[in-house]
Amino acid sequence: MYPYRPCYAEGDVLTCSPSADPEPDYEWYFPPTGNPEDLVANSSELVLTREMTGNGTQIMCVATNYLGTANKTFTLTIDDEEACPGNFQQIYSGHSTS
Repeated sequence: MYPYRPCYAEGDVLTCSPSADPEPDYEWYFPPTGNPEDLVANSSELVLTREMTGNGTQIMCVATNYLGTANKTFTLTIDDEEACPGNFQQIYSGHSTS
């Protein structure tokens, strides 16, 4: 059980914020393939669309500067009505690799 899990819905924002100097370039992929045709945004923030808020949806942020690349994959799941009123979506897990 997770003690705190924020709820997300269409229109909410995911933020990719690695500790990087110099500031990296950002890419968001949905689904998280890294393929150019799946690129959905080029900023540190991603506004969730209806298509992105399904159960089990995975979205990946890639941050790159001349020192290297890091990525984080977010997995969204639907929570119950009591925990997230209004059929909100919820961040269930995220993992990073460098």
